[in-house]
This record gives sequence, structure tokens and C-alpha cells, in this order.
Amino acid sequence: MQFCYDSHLHLYLTGEQFFQLDLKNLRNQNDFQKLDLSRKEKFLRGNILMGFGWDENLWDSSLALNKKCFDQIFPDDPVFFIRADAHSAILNSRALEFFNLSENSIGIISESLLYACLAQLPARSSAQQEEILKTGHDLLVAQGFKYVREMSGSLDLLECGLQLEMKNQWQLGIEWNFVCSEISGLDNLIEKILHKKKNLQSLHHRIQGVKIFLDGSLGSNTAAVSEQAELLWSDADFSQALRKIWQAQLDCCIHTIGDVASLRAAKIARKISAEGISGRIHFEHCQVMNPETIQIMKALHVVCHLQPCHWLSDRQWLKEKLEKKYSWAFPWEALRRAKIPFYFGSDSPIEAPSLENNLRALRESALEGIPELSADPLIYHQHPDPWLPVTD
Repeated sequence: MQFCYDSHLHLYLTGEQFFQLDLKNLRNQNDFQKLDLSRKEKFLRGNILMGFGWDENLWDSSLALNKKCFDQIFPDDPVFFIRADAHSAILNSRALEFFNLSENSIGIISESLLYACLAQLPARSSAQQEEILKTGHDLLVAQGFKYVREMSGSLDLLECGLQLEMKNQWQLGIEWNFVCSEISGLDNLIEKILHKKKNLQSLHHRIQGVKIFLDGSLGSNTAAVSEQAELLWSDADFSQALRKIWQAQLDCCIHTIGDVASLRAAKIARKISAEGISGRIHFEHCQVMNPETIQIMKALHVVCHLQPCHWLSDRQWLKEKLEKKYSWAFPWEALRRAKIPFYFGSDSPIEAPSLENNLRALRESALEGIPELSADPLIYHQHPDPWLPVTD
């Protein structure tokens, strides 16, 4: 496909996984003990040993999910091992001491606390950031992608991308979305984004908007699928943020995996639109979505971004975890019928950036109760506004 598009990924994190221990295929305690540390310096942030990709659903019963196991295996190194969905992590006692979390008896952290700890890790140099971003970029190009939406953006990373473009080492068309973790930092972030957008001169790089996490993930049990679920942002703070983002004429991108999160976001967006303040809102993931939410979306300037490949990873436990709400899972056909625009991505590095994986997920999920997409799936891997020159 000339304009193959990944509508939701984390390009820098895609590259960074190659600078962390690969934990994806580990199954038991002995596997952790056999990790190859011959190039340990490559996987360090300061003196903290980084790893990515563990999934307790794949572990056998011999491995306890707590810090004691990792204290025994790594007695000398602080370890920070991020789960496969990047919404939780397990730390040993030495790492917990570094973050002043010694009272944590299990060693597992998630969501806001996880992101706060990641922000406290020793910073990488500009040269290291550029190398990591280039690694992610090259992987996507090798997989045949021409356009991507970056969902963990920062102004520093955008600058790295612009430097690579100046060196003629950048080929992707990329839309940047910048993460805001709390309302107190939003005004400053918007000011910096607008300044950069006003002065941005680039063929490949575009600034799109601000991203907000409303809930977590199904795998880490932090997605809002219960009416009693507490969202990561209060209604008041999210309402205030959405107003400011739209008034700045930026897009607002909302991480909503659970149906409760997407419904709350849609209701708030509809209320603010009724006040005469409007803009584009993107719903990211949409793994479980109430039909009421889809009806509300019809009155909004909305785009949804789904990753069919997540179904392949979640299929073994999805029905058990969602129970009656399984009928609302992966609602691509419901969105199509409602004429809500949507696109497909990978959420790389959570899943591999693979067009084939998404096509496989669409085929196989239809055999297990997910309503089949009644359209050519390749349509949803094409950028709606391709701006790069056509090449052979």
C-alpha cells in the first residue's frame, strides 16, 4: 500500500524496546535467571536495569508476582521491568528504594505512579534519544509504513525527529501528540506546543494535539469497565482540559480502553460542544465501547483509533474478564454502521507494527463473537490526508 498508515503507536518507545531487556517470551523463574546480561550497559538507565514485555498470563505457577523473586535473582541491581501493556511494572527492593517506595510490599506499580517513576529515571542524552527514535523509525519503514501517529510525544522528541530530517535520515510522515499527565501542567504545555507549531517548517512532521489518559488497560486490570471505576482524571479537570485544548485549536486525544471511560469522555465532550466550544476529539483504543457512547459520538467531530492486534493478545482471557460486555468489545463494525470515522494501528511496541497481524485479528475475531467488519480493512490503514510526495 502506497500510503500504509499506523494510526496509533509510540515510535520512540518502539525503538527503546531494543535498549531494554526483552521479557516477552519468559515463562518462569528460571527464564529470568537466564537473561543475557553480557551487554548489561545497553539496558541501564543510570544504574537501573530496564526490561520490557512481561505478561503474567504466560507465566507458570512457579513464579510469584512480587519483588521477592526479583530480589533473589537481581540482588545487586535495581530492576525496573515494564509489563507488556506498559501500564504497570514490577520493581525489586533496590529500585523501590531509589523511588522512595520501600513501603511497597509487592513491588508492582501502575498508571500514574508508574509514569511518575518513569519521569524520575536518569535522562538520556540528546544523542541517545536520537538513536532510539531512529531505531523506531527504521523499523516502521522496514514494515512498509509511510504515515504514523505518535502518541507519547514530547517537544524534545519532536526536535530529535527534526534533526534527523535535516540529516536526510527521516522518511515517515508523522503526526505528533503530546502527553499531558495532569491539569496543572496543561497551560505551559499548550503554550510550548503553539509556539513550536507556529514556527514548524517540515515536510514530514506535523503537530496534532494533546493526549490524556482517562483509564488504564484490561491486562493490568486498570481499564474502566465498572461503573464504580475511578478515572485517572476527574470530570472537572478533564472538562477544563478539553476546553483549553479546543480553544487552542488543537486536537484532544483520549486514552479510553474501558466503556465507562469512553462514555464519560463522550458526555463531557458533548456538553462542552453545546456551550459553543468545539474541536476534534480522538478516542484511542476503544476496546470496549457502550452503544450509547457511539450514539453520542454522532454529534461530535470525533475519530476513533483501534488496534485489532490487541484481540490476538487478549483472546485467551477477554470473555472471562468482560463477561456480558464482551459484545461491546472491539466495535469496529458498530462504528462503521454509525458512520463514525476510525483507523487501525498497532500500539507498537505493545504489539508489533504489522499490517498482517491486524488482518489476522479481524479474520479470527469474527469466528469468536466479534461482529465482522463489513468493509475492506485496508481502507482503515490509509491516511485520510496523505501529504508526502508519491514515490515509486
